[in-house]
Amino acid sequence: MNGADLSRYKENPKTAYLYAEYQRLEEEEKEIQSIAAGELGELAEEDFARIEGQKKAILEQMESILKSEEQ
Repeated sequence: MNGADLSRYKENPKTAYLYAEYQRLEEEEKEIQSIAAGELGELAEEDFARIEGQKKAILEQMESILKSEEQ
């Protein structure tokens, strides 16, 4: 997801915390990418999978919050 897609989560007080957590995971993912080429490649893959799962869960939670506000 790009920044424009995420801005609605950042601006909403009910999802701003989750947005911050999503951004933290994005940064962690970038850090892992920088070390993935070395011997830690296998561990990095496990971290990527964990981070991707967390990011997906956060996006689903933020979307659920916004949908409940629309109703």
